Amino acid sequence: MARLGPATPLVDASGLWIDSVRLGDMVRTVHGTGTLKPEHLRFITAPASARVLRLLSESGQHVTPETVLLELSNPDVQIQALQADQQLSAAEAALITLRASLQGQRLEQAGVLATTQTQYENAIQEASAAESLATTKLISTFEANNKRALAREMTIRVKIEQQRLDIVTQTMESQISAQATQVQRLKAIASFQNAVLASLQVRAPEAGILQDLTLQLGQWVTAGTTLAKIVQPGQLKAVLLIPETQSKDVRVGLPAL
Repeated sequence: MARLGPATPLVDASGLWIDSVRLGDMVRTVHGTGTLKPEHLRFITAPASARVLRLLSESGQHVTPETVLLELSNPDVQIQALQADQQLSAAEAALITLRASLQGQRLEQAGVLATTQTQYENAIQEASAAESLATTKLISTFEANNKRALAREMTIRVKIEQQRLDIVTQTMESQISAQATQVQRLKAIASFQNAVLASLQVRAPEAGILQDLTLQLGQWVTAGTTLAKIVQPGQLKAVLLIPETQSKDVRVGLPAL
């Protein structure tokens, strides 16, 4: 008995498949309960915190992209949209006023430059005439020098007034550009606030079957809350629940019958 090997292990016959060996596929059937679910599912969420004002559609109804599902109400959103519109109107009016004011300043400086140029040309002519008269002793040397000095002064003044006009023009362009940028920024804010206000009238984003619209009148929903779902009934998939003891027999690519 000391030379005997280990005994062959015993197994329960109920856990064995007894059959003849054959060449071919070995079919192992795995059963699981499941349901058919749509492949394409679109969630509809609340654009802002609001209260349900009206329910215009029901679950199970076929909807189109323009079907109004429900209406929400939030006075704060309406006030924010009105304030954004008011700020935009004020900024546009300020831009018009600024453009007119700066254009007036530019024209005023252009007039000063024109006057200075006229004075400069007169001073040059008087200085030239004084030079001729001084050579014939018809005017004094002192007076001729004054005419030449006035001509030099007017030359400098013309350059200064031209620089002032250039500065006014550059400043006008930068100020108008800054105010125009502010108008564009406020226009984007107003557009966003009005879009939020318009989105309180919730519409179906696409055609399909409406599901899970379970809201009640007067119910308060927060921003991002799921209001309903849109499904495509023609595109379904099977969602199966396989027992854990049989899950090891399931592999990617196995055919489902």
